Amino acid sequence: MSTRNFAGSATSLGSTLAAVFSASAGACAGGVCLAGAQAGISAFSASSTSFAAMAAASSAAEGVSSVSGSGLDTAFPWWMKLAIVALMLSTVYTTAILSGHRKWAALAALGGIFAVVAELHWLPIGKDGNLLAIGIGVTPLVLGPLLLRWERFFTRTRIQNGIRFVSGILAGIALIWVFSLQIFHGWDPCALCWIERIGLFGILFAAIARRPDVALASGVLGSTAVLLQLAEIHQAAHALTGFCSLFSHTSCAVAGSQTLGPWPIALDAGVLFAVLLLLAQVSWPNHREKPKKASHA
Repeated sequence: MSTRNFAGSATSLGSTLAAVFSASAGACAGGVCLAGAQAGISAFSASSTSFAAMAAASSAAEGVSSVSGSGLDTAFPWWMKLAIVALMLSTVYTTAILSGHRKWAALAALGGIFAVVAELHWLPIGKDGNLLAIGIGVTPLVLGPLLLRWERFFTRTRIQNGIRFVSGILAGIALIWVFSLQIFHGWDPCALCWIERIGLFGILFAAIARRPDVALASGVLGSTAVLLQLAEIHQAAHALTGFCSLFSHTSCAVAGSQTLGPWPIALDAGVLFAVLLLLAQVSWPNHREKPKKASHA
């Protein structure tokens, strides 16, 4: 094994052990340690998708890779398995400490499951798509304990209105941008592109009507469309026909692969919806449920 690969393995191992230790000892200071642990797990998970390629390359260099009837055996190295277990434990623990906030507990559970599924490479959306999915999934895991700690700050009406205003501005600018690309540059939108636009319209409406539930639902809709578009790009790279061709004459893979800046526009849209999802979650009131007072006769 080369010195570079050995150093990368040692670094990833240290990050994994630190994440596991922090996740198991994160009960201190009312969620602050847990938030830090999950931030570490988030950073580690976001980079661990590339560890599979590193492990495969190092194994091939050492001549220990095996080829089966279905192709190269790319089993996860043990430190990645440890990181996935740490993420699962963190999800369970975070959901438990957020039990008094049903909305955040549900979001943390769903986000953790989604991040684990992406970490296991069960989403056929390619490397970049899995990284994006992990980032979206760990967002409520990291935000939940932080908002539990700082809920008085984040539940102020002025702060919430400011966040909704920023969300509406971002959605409005994105809509103007994509329609200008269609009208002035001739970019044909695909079926999933229109679903993403519906998500942006929903976030814009939510900002005006002060409906954080609509903003969250629209963010989930747009993010789902982005991930499906990345799946189309991944399938096109492997000469597979995607389902998008059934609903549109424009290929979703071609539309999503159009370069906007240094990345394909599908990745740009994914990052945008990830930010809008984060803002929608923060702007949602997160009051702790109080028990009903007994009435006096």
